Order: sequence, then C-alpha cells, then structure tokens
Amino acid sequence: MANILGQTLPLFPTQTTPLLMLMDGHAMVYRSFHAISAQAHLSVSATGEDTTAVVGFTNTFLRALQDWRPTYCAIAFDTSAPTFRHVRFEAYKAQRPAMPDELRHQFDRVKQLMRGFGVPIFEADGYEADDIIGTLSLQAEIQGIDTIILTGDRDTFQLISPKVRVDLSYSIQNRKTYDEAELAVRYSGLTSAQQPDFKALLGDTSDNIPGVPRVGEKRAIGLLNEFHDLEGIYANLDQVKPPSVKQSLEENRDLAFENRILTTINRDSPVELDLDASQFGAYDRNAVVEVLTELEMFSVINRLPAPTGEQGSPEGAQVSAPSIGSDRDYVSVQTEAQLDALADALQEAGSFSFDTETTSLDPMRADLVGLSFSVEPGKAWYVPVGHREGIQLPLETVLARLRPLLESTELAKCA
Repeated sequence: MANILGQTLPLFPTQTTPLLMLMDGHAMVYRSFHAISAQAHLSVSATGEDTTAVVGFTNTFLRALQDWRPTYCAIAFDTSAPTFRHVRFEAYKAQRPAMPDELRHQFDRVKQLMRGFGVPIFEADGYEADDIIGTLSLQAEIQGIDTIILTGDRDTFQLISPKVRVDLSYSIQNRKTYDEAELAVRYSGLTSAQQPDFKALLGDTSDNIPGVPRVGEKRAIGLLNEFHDLEGIYANLDQVKPPSVKQSLEENRDLAFENRILTTINRDSPVELDLDASQFGAYDRNAVVEVLTELEMFSVINRLPAPTGEQGSPEGAQVSAPSIGSDRDYVSVQTEAQLDALADALQEAGSFSFDTETTSLDPMRADLVGLSFSVEPGKAWYVPVGHREGIQLPLETVLARLRPLLESTELAKCA
C-alpha cells in the first residue's frame, strides 16, 4: 500500500509485475497552474519566466515515480487541432477561456523535462490526450501489463479494469486511486463500462455537454443500476418514474445517445505503445539538471531518482547546480566557505532577490526546504536546508550567517 498525504493508495496485487504509468499531460499542467497560482505565482528570479505549472507538474511527477515505481512511462497531450467531438458538436468545450499567456510556454518546458527523462510524448491531431491514454492502456492490457493513469480528469474512469487504475488528483495536496472496487463505491455500484452512459445522462459542464433535463447524478445512477445502459433505459421507458423524468428522457433521446458518443474515449487512436522506448530509468540526468537549474528549481535536483544504465550522473554524485554557458553562474551552497561567499556577494551587491522552497504553499503546514538568492540575471545561489539526501549545512548555521543580511534596512530585497 502507498500512503500519500494521509491517503492510502491501493497498489496492484503484486509489485513484481511490469507497470506502465501514463500521464495526462494537459490535465496535469493545467491543474498544477490553477492550483498553485491561486496562492502564488512562481517565476525565475533572473528572467521573470513563469514556472508555476512546471513546478507543480514536476512535484507531482516525482511523487508518482516514488509511489508507483513504474517500469514504463509515457505522457499524452492535446493538440490545438479540433477533434471529432468538435466536428459532431460545435459547442464542445466552447465555454472554456483562452489559455493564459503565462501558461502557454510552460507546456514546452514540461515537454523539455520529459524528453530529458526519456519519457515518450504522444500527441495526435483530432484526438484528445484521453483518447491516446485509452489506446495505450488497451495495448498494454493486451500485453498483460498493468497501467496506472495520472490525471485530474474523471473521464478516464471508463478505462478502469482489472489491469488499469486511475490516480486522480483533486488538488496539489489531494489524490485518490480508483480501481474497480473504489469506482463502485464512488458511483453506488456503477462499473467503468457504464461511465459513458452515466455522463451521457448527466452531461459534462466542463466540456459544455448538456445533460438530460430532470436527470441528476442520483437519478442517473438509479436508472443505470436498474436498466444497465441507455438501450436498456429506452427499451423500458414505460417503467421509468416519475412521469416528468420519463417525458424528459423521451424528448431527449437523441441528445442522450449523441452525448454518449462525445463522452466515450476512442481507444483506437493512431498511436502505438513501444515498450522499449517507454522503459523508464536510463534517463539523461545532466539534461534534466540543466533544465531545472535554468528554471531555478534547485530543490528538485536532490529528489531526482538515480538513473539506471550509463546516462546521466551516478547516484550520490555532486548535486551542485552547474554553470550553463559563460554568462550564467548558479551555485548550490553546501559548505561554510560557499555560505560566506554568498553573504559577501549579497552585501557587496547592495540589493538582491530571494525565494523560499517549501514542502507546501500553506504557511501553517510548510517546512523550509531551501533558499535561493540572485543579484543579477544569470547569477544565483541555492542553499539546501531541508533535503532528505545530499550535502547541506545545518539550518542554524545558515540563518546565523544570513539573518543580518535579511534583516538589514540598508539592503534592498525583493521576495
């Protein structure tokens, strides 16, 4: 069993079997951005580049690696091209606001990180990430491979089977894993195969799909438990009560069946699961560290899993952030000499920006992980103080040296 933030996540019956981890990149990036930006916007101090979604996604990804320890890994994204759902229903997702400008480039950053980790990226015009995930999970199931799906989208509940589970993120801090048993509990006995019929009756406000009037969640569950699917409901319409619901179903028959087409994941999208390419472990750690350093995500570096094979740095290697190009100087402060050099540089500069890395955005629950400082673009320091592994100075030593600078009224500071 895996315990995440107080929640117990059921694992597959045996952890010795291969496991494929599929990620809904689009849903995860969006959810990370909106969840964190509601409390704070994160950015690179040297350039101002927004990293809110990248930080949230990366933390979720690394936690999932630790929790699930997948054998294989892949990620799917939507494209900007319309899908068959848009063709069938012009108003599909039409109510959604345009993507924020500060979020758009972060998809590219996430893909850059995924390439560094050696994770295959799947996209297909005309298909959503859910369709790609549905196709890949089916191909894995045919080969006898278990799949865990990381997403913030309940649409994937219809993919749950003895070989497929869904790790659903409700928020940055709240996750739950659904298997067949958990799904039945959540929907009062409904199975994964009934999910498209359920959403056909109920509609989906997030996708702008209208439901059948007078049919709410409780009534939809009752109808499907009694009659199994839409065909069963309409074959026994004379048994449906009260009369107002019967009339609404009768008047909206075409809507219900059309909705089911829209809400059913296409498991025949033009993608193919390559297990060799999807095997996780032998990634280029140096490439990942370079991106994380550029984005000033220094606290993440010590949390990277040790690569297998010959790529990247060996486990236990020096984790200080490397210089990238002649115009950049990033240092991980791990000795008192480096701490003294940092303090001298901040004093000499007369002004500096700083940021904190913590275990949570909630100040009442957060523990300090590290401090980052910058005096000019391309010149920064990271001071780890709360990492589980790696070389770091005691917090008391760091505070004793830096507190006078942080409290000084003669030095200008930007947090």
